[in-house]
Amino acid sequence: MMAIFALLLIVLGILGSYHLLKSQNPFKEHGLPYKSYLPILGSTWESILRRKSFAVVIQEIYNLAPSARYVGFYNRTTPIVMIRDPELIKTIAVKNFDAFRNHRTVNDTQTDDVLLSGNLLLLRDNRWREVRSLNTPAFSTSKIRSMYRSMSEIAINVARYLSTLAPGQNIVEMKDIFTRYANDVFATCAFGISVDSLSDRENKFYELGREALDIHSTPILKLILIFAFPKLARRLGVSLVSKEATNFFTRVVSENIKMREEKGITRPDFIQAMIDKRNGRGRDDELTVEDITAQAFVFFFGGFETTSGLLSFAVHELAANPEIQGKVHAEIDRVLVSNNEITFERVNGLMYLDAVINETLRMYPIIPITDRECSKRFELPPVLPDAKPYVLKEGSHVWFPIYAIQRDPRYFEKPDCFDPDRFLDDNKKRSDAFNGDAYMPFGAGPRNCIGNRFSMMETKVALFHILAKCRLEVCPKTTIPMELRKRGVFLTAKNGFWLRIVPRHPVTIHIYQFRGEIITYLEQENESKTMLDSWSITAAIVAVLAIAYYQLIWKYKHFERIGIPCYHSIPLLGSFWEAVIQRNNFAEISRKIYNSYPDTKYMGMYDTTTPVLLIRDTELIKAISVKHFEQFPDHRSFQNEATDPLFAKNLFALRGDRWREIRNLLSPAFTSSKMKSMFILMRDCAKEYGDYFASLTGDESTIELKDAFTRYTNDVIATCAFGVEVNSMKDRKNKFYVYGREGTTFGSWASIKFFVTRVLPVSVCTLLRIRLIRKEISDFFIDLVSTTIKTREEKGIVRPDMIQLMMESKGKLGAGKEMSMIDICAQAFVFFFGGFESTSTLMCFAAYEIAVNEDIQRRLQNEIDQVLEERDGEVTYAAVNEMKFLDAIIYEALRMYPVVVATDRVCMKPFELPPNRPGEKPYLLKEGDNVWFPIYAIQRDPQYYPEPDKFDPDRFLNDTKQMINSGLFLTFGIGPRMCIGNRFAMLETKVLLFHLFARCNLVPCSKTTIPMKLNRKGFSMTAENGFWFKIEPRSAKKEEKIAVPGTTMLIDKIPDRYPDN
Repeated sequence: MMAIFALLLIVLGILGSYHLLKSQNPFKEHGLPYKSYLPILGSTWESILRRKSFAVVIQEIYNLAPSARYVGFYNRTTPIVMIRDPELIKTIAVKNFDAFRNHRTVNDTQTDDVLLSGNLLLLRDNRWREVRSLNTPAFSTSKIRSMYRSMSEIAINVARYLSTLAPGQNIVEMKDIFTRYANDVFATCAFGISVDSLSDRENKFYELGREALDIHSTPILKLILIFAFPKLARRLGVSLVSKEATNFFTRVVSENIKMREEKGITRPDFIQAMIDKRNGRGRDDELTVEDITAQAFVFFFGGFETTSGLLSFAVHELAANPEIQGKVHAEIDRVLVSNNEITFERVNGLMYLDAVINETLRMYPIIPITDRECSKRFELPPVLPDAKPYVLKEGSHVWFPIYAIQRDPRYFEKPDCFDPDRFLDDNKKRSDAFNGDAYMPFGAGPRNCIGNRFSMMETKVALFHILAKCRLEVCPKTTIPMELRKRGVFLTAKNGFWLRIVPRHPVTIHIYQFRGEIITYLEQENESKTMLDSWSITAAIVAVLAIAYYQLIWKYKHFERIGIPCYHSIPLLGSFWEAVIQRNNFAEISRKIYNSYPDTKYMGMYDTTTPVLLIRDTELIKAISVKHFEQFPDHRSFQNEATDPLFAKNLFALRGDRWREIRNLLSPAFTSSKMKSMFILMRDCAKEYGDYFASLTGDESTIELKDAFTRYTNDVIATCAFGVEVNSMKDRKNKFYVYGREGTTFGSWASIKFFVTRVLPVSVCTLLRIRLIRKEISDFFIDLVSTTIKTREEKGIVRPDMIQLMMESKGKLGAGKEMSMIDICAQAFVFFFGGFESTSTLMCFAAYEIAVNEDIQRRLQNEIDQVLEERDGEVTYAAVNEMKFLDAIIYEALRMYPVVVATDRVCMKPFELPPNRPGEKPYLLKEGDNVWFPIYAIQRDPQYYPEPDKFDPDRFLNDTKQMINSGLFLTFGIGPRMCIGNRFAMLETKVLLFHLFARCNLVPCSKTTIPMKLNRKGFSMTAENGFWFKIEPRSAKKEEKIAVPGTTMLIDKIPDRYPDN
């Protein structure tokens, strides 16, 4: 009923206003040029009906009479004088400010629309002066400087998010990104509340803030009622901002103030400035919570919509003009190369970036007009030379057409061309526009935007960090030339701001730096195309030489420049050059590096061309990987999803939130109950291998164990991860084994490719199509998993394996996060990689040390025999897990021969390391810095393990848990990113060794290398000449009551097959 009543009133209003406008047209009466109009909708009806954008309509009205100083039009039912002359605008807005001190007010200050009617933009007269004076200190240089760090942290988070987008997901709508950035800056700098709208995409702060500002979605009848009949709208309780949004922000402010006053908390933000001011005012003049909320919302209004729009237009123009983007990159890179802290002053001093932002504001002022209300009679000069003056009466309204003036070729040459150079220092001094009155994106006079410096800094910081890490490119969804949206008042793109984001590699950064500088030089110095071409060749040579110098000399002085001791390197090959040319093995080189500066907590080295900090202190390793995990959550990535999806998308390579999601999803696959269910599959497989080993005779009994153990691990993984039955001893060339071994063994050629991926940027490796795993192998595993899933779904098959777990994950990760077939294959493959290569290598080293230490082999077999005797030959999960000496042997093998020699972390936020030596200063790790934990070297350090090169399982017998958790045993990694499958690997190893040594003795032969020599080829740890041994069946005496499964001995006590558990 209320809606029908409102509609009836609007119809009557249309008829009445039409009659009134027709009979009383002040523009026609005084001979002013004016724009035609429609009843109620006024002269801007094409914008209201969404036929043209608001800015274009304003520009058309502006161009109606090119010689006139002002023109008339109707904003719905209100007559407006549009001032076309910048000098006259200055006269009105500055010289005669007292006569034009207010904006037109849409809502009565007594309405419930607290967020709009009570804010600075709409306040009037003395109340405006008071609040403006109150707010001004919050936007001083010192206050903005105090907020700079908070801004930077949020901008760094956005840049990190964009630079780590996968190739298939790197086409982004930038307005969404920037509204989330602006929201988070507002939440922090206005309220002191930490919000991450990129991770928590539906947080209430963002959702309600966006709703409150999205007047474009407000129904047309509601808008007409509010703007044309504000008093009626008030009576009907119609407001632009919902009650929920108003209550939410008011409650946030109220609770924030209460908490700070109760706990004495002080923060460098807007709310604090308001609290300080309120405490200094008289009781009758006290700022209410509603007042503070309204002023904070002005902050929000400016930061959320206008700053995000400015950023969106800026990145659009940078992507559409790559030569301009190159100049910005060059300016930013000069700051980055200096290795100094990125301070407020350094960002504020970026002149070309400043020019880019000013030019964006010229072309795209987000609010295309501003207005004033005449508060007393004022005489305008004649509209045309021969006309009479025009008198503005009290209550009359004037508009300043910012967009139209800033697109007028009289003031800006080639106004539709994006040219930041017009705002550089040399041009600024010559430009009447910049120093005069035609440039006014933030308004004019005392009522100009109070937060303009804050907005500029917020924009600069975001662009600095994004362009430091990313290159912006147009994509098929980018609209060129720009088309403005026809809906709403704010300037924005018709189809959104879609761009492709490409991460910048350090090499790429310097190429673009030189390219930008050379372009600038050539533009300044060259007169002709011929000269330009010759200089281009010269510039290319200079650039190549400069980059070569950087890559071969300058880069390798990084640690020298910052005063950190560093292990010597060879350009491109880095500190591990001996491993690259196969002069020494990777493990022993890492040990040499570790031991080169024994009195330090950390030291420098180079992983090919990348500077890396090697952490020597185990307490510091623990602090980084556990206590400060949030600052070091990721491994360094080196593969591209498009070329190597099985490597790039597996759990080890995943980063950020995606890693957490997949880690949490996979963790249930490695619980004790899951291990128990997989134990049966492992036991049956190990039993077959035990039978096989015991059956070997003559020359066949001398075997290379790595081949046998990889076949065992292959068969276990096939059944436990993929649900596929394979017998690699009988079918020695089955595809599962052949492809699995090739895909997980880093031989010489694979190691070369791996080295190349560490040297070159990911983008270059993608271009060169460098793959660590052949496409044929990738396709085989993807087809295998796809077929397995399809078969299970069709036939309702359920198996206790990893594929089943991932099949059951559907719907658990949320919209847009579900696992694709490639994701599932990648996780199954990393399971395969760890179980196939790493576990088989562990078995080899353990068997080697057992064989060459006869007393250890005897003790192990006694433990095995005791277990079989006590349980009447039944091999259970619990029995195997209770074998203390077998446990100790495996842990000691892992200590001496960690299959992964070192692990790494990437610093994601600035982190201060303690002084390297007593008396030295702390060292600040920057975002993107790499640290390594030298597992092999620490576990061979005599200060932690006496006689470290001696195989001594007894060191793990007394208190195994304490040894493993001491921070000195790092084989499976440390912290939340430690190996997820460590219990699976341990169980798989125990079961195989149990069955091998229950049935056989392992004896060194002529091919056995004693002492152990590690292989110098590749990066995997393995024996130089393989693991050759002679296998002899064990003989047992009945009186010893040694149960040997699978034989006829003590058959009355032990069956020839272990019963099922």
